[in-house]
Parts: sequence; structure tokens; C-alpha cells
Amino acid sequence: MRIQELTLFTNNLEAQKQFHKSLFGVDCIEDNSDYFSFQIGWTKLTFKQTSKSYVYHYCYLIPSNKLESAIQWLEGKVELIVTNGSVIHDHLHWNAKAVYFYDADGNIGEFIVRHNLDNAIEGDFSYSDILCINEIGAPSNNSVNLNAFLQENLGTKVWKGDLERFAVNGDQEGMFLLVNNETKDKWYPTDIFPESAPFEAKILNSGSLFDIKFDGKKFS
Repeated sequence: MRIQELTLFTNNLEAQKQFHKSLFGVDCIEDNSDYFSFQIGWTKLTFKQTSKSYVYHYCYLIPSNKLESAIQWLEGKVELIVTNGSVIHDHLHWNAKAVYFYDADGNIGEFIVRHNLDNAIEGDFSYSDILCINEIGAPSNNSVNLNAFLQENLGTKVWKGDLERFAVNGDQEGMFLLVNNETKDKWYPTDIFPESAPFEAKILNSGSLFDIKFDGKKFS
């Protein structure tokens, strides 16, 4: 599964635009008064103006040998979240490691390496090494129904976890984080509540492209 496009909503559009220009070191591919977009590997990432504030968790996939180099690249651009004295968070059950930070809205951003993927490349880390948006959180009080929709309409399925609390639908190239926010009250590694927040996406799976919307409660 690949997230080909992802649209998030912000009431802080200009600050988000400047944050991401500074983070990536490149200009937007689209930029007007009510949205902007960047091309992140195979994903087009868009932030669109809205009157409400939302908190998201999203993640960038990078080559499996580039975490230390990416940390150096991120220095001076963001403040990485430290837990137990380290900015590196080891997800042993996923054979992955990640670093986390906040964007201009206080959304939780993440850079992750997945060692099960054969995607190591040579050289120092750069913007062009970011492969895609790899994860998007979809918290709700009914993960079972969300998973059933994705399985029936996209053909994706649970890769890891438990639908009673936290499950991952998709695969290691792209995934939805199905958080039951009645039983899980924090986004790791923060104290932020996983609130339901709308997004739009184009998903490529098994050769087919799907347009989906999440309204905070259900997919359509």
C-alpha cells in the first residue's frame, strides 16, 4: 500500500508553510491562498486552510541506513523528542527505529526506518531521500468499522496490533494507524490525546488507486 496523496487541515497555514519550507529546504510545488503542497518521494503532501485546529500524527519513511544521517540533517530545523535520554525510539516489534518532533501546529511528525525493507542507499541524507508519507493516524471510537471499510474497499488488512486499542492497517510501505481513543489516550511518545481529525488521501494498493476521506468518525 502506498499513500500517493495526503491532505491535512490547518488553521495556521502560513506558519505550516514556512515550517515545511525550512524543514525540507525546498519550495512548494503548489502554493495559493488556501493550500500548499510538497512532493515527498511518491507522496504529494498538502495542507489546506480550515477554521478549526486539529492534531495529527504522520510519518515519513526514509532509507533503512539513514537514521543517524537524518538526525544530523534535522539538527537546527526541529527539536527532536527525547525519551529515556535518547531521540531514537526503537520499535523492536516492527524492526524499526524512529525520531519524533512537532510541526508548526503541534502535530506529531516522525522519521522512520524499517529494516525489513531493502531500501538502503549510499551518501549523506538529503530531502530527496525521503521516500514517502508512510503513516497517517486515524483515531476514532470505532476502529473495527474503520478496518472493515479499508479491508472491503481497498483490500488492505491489519498488519500489526489489536483493534480494541491500536492496530495498523496496511503494510510497511504505507499504513493507517487505527487508534481507539476510548482505550488509548496518548500518541507515543507524547502526552497528546489522539483526537479524531479529518484527512483526505489517494491510496495505491494492488495496482488500483482509491480516493478516500476520513471525517473523524468514518471513511468514505
